[in-house]
Amino acid sequence: MEGCYSIYLHREVSKDKQPITLKSVNDEFNSDYRKILFEWFGIGTVLMTLLSALVYGLGSLTAWVIKGFKKKEL
Repeated sequence: MEGCYSIYLHREVSKDKQPITLKSVNDEFNSDYRKILFEWFGIGTVLMTLLSALVYGLGSLTAWVIKGFKKKEL
C-alpha cells in the first residue's frame, strides 16, 4: 500500500499529471544537479573575481609604498 500511495500522491501534486518513469526521474535529477552545479559555478566566479581584485589592489598598494620609499635620482 505504501508504494501505491507514493505514486498516487505524486500524480496528485504533479503539474503535468504524468506517470513516474525512469526517464522522468533521471531528467529531474539531471536538471536539479545542473542547477546546483551552475549555482556553485556562479558563486565561485564571483569569489574568484573578488579575490583577484583584492590581490591586484594589494599589489598596487605595495608598489605605491615601495615607490614612495625609493630615493629620487637626479
